[in-house]
Amino acid sequence: MFLKVEYQLVRIAYNDILYIEGLKDYVKVYRLSDPAKPLLSLTSLKTLEEKLPTRQFMRVHRSFIVALDRINAVTRNSVQIGQAMIPVSDQYKDVFGQFISRWL
Repeated sequence: MFLKVEYQLVRIAYNDILYIEGLKDYVKVYRLSDPAKPLLSLTSLKTLEEKLPTRQFMRVHRSFIVALDRINAVTRNSVQIGQAMIPVSDQYKDVFGQFISRWL
């Protein structure tokens, strides 16, 4: 996947993405290779969600998409990826719960 970052295109492998956070008209892409320095791009979370493979990524909140194979732990209302706790909102809880039940 290519992502426009600071006037340049940056190639990001799907398996390098931990999770994506939406911030109004921008997204932050947190990567395995450098989780402390997310890439910031002027695009919407919805646009990015449409480009990602649904078998590898799932939207769990209005502001978050997670890489399913990077989830370390699941609690009642959140998922943990590395040190980050990402909320799972009520709107996405049923679909995410179905994924978890298949995963177990």
